[in-house]
Amino acid sequence: MTLTNIKIEELCASIDHVLSNKLDQALLKPEEIIQSIYQLETALMLSILFISFIQDSRKREHYLNRVHSLSQEIKKYIS
Repeated sequence: MTLTNIKIEELCASIDHVLSNKLDQALLKPEEIIQSIYQLETALMLSILFISFIQDSRKREHYLNRVHSLSQEIKKYIS
């Protein structure tokens, strides 16, 4: 298992945690959360693109970091 695979698994687990916990509280701030989820989805798709199809390590790391920061931001909304 590579470092990138480990990061992706951690991020997926983090996303699952965010989406499954305290969703009712998240509905109190729907605009910010929805915007962050869309941004997270886009960053995740781009990170997969740069990992799987386009071998660009700089962009891959950028989007993996973006996914991590957005998932942390979403956690703050629902915590």
